[in-house]
Amino acid sequence: MRLTVCLMATLILFFRAASVSADQIVYPADIPNAEHFDDDGLVSIQKMVDEGHQPWRFDPEYYAKHFMNSYYPNLDPNEREKLPASLELKGHSAIVKIVYEGKEHVVYLQKAFPSNPESIWIVEKMAIRWVSSADT
Repeated sequence: MRLTVCLMATLILFFRAASVSADQIVYPADIPNAEHFDDDGLVSIQKMVDEGHQPWRFDPEYYAKHFMNSYYPNLDPNEREKLPASLELKGHSAIVKIVYEGKEHVVYLQKAFPSNPESIWIVEKMAIRWVSSADT
């Protein structure tokens, strides 16, 4: 009896750990409201930004938070701007970590035109995982 209880407790902890650590990967094309562009669309957006429109597309942290509104359409823009985030730049790529509703959202971005120093950022994917109390 005691062995059975220990085995059950071990299995519960194992499955709980497995479900917490597993990331859900989301791509822009999977989200109905998310922006996703073909090459011509990217050229058009880059031209628009070069002309002074939507300068936030140069800011990977802001753009990652903007992308969050596609996944959470009811997220208030004022609340979105206050979300804690961390930014890691790696050449033509960026990783933005945002915590919202008990989950860490890791947004992977890349420069649309790496040879252009003034390139806009685009979202490659977003990984979502539950944040345990030990992580906060």
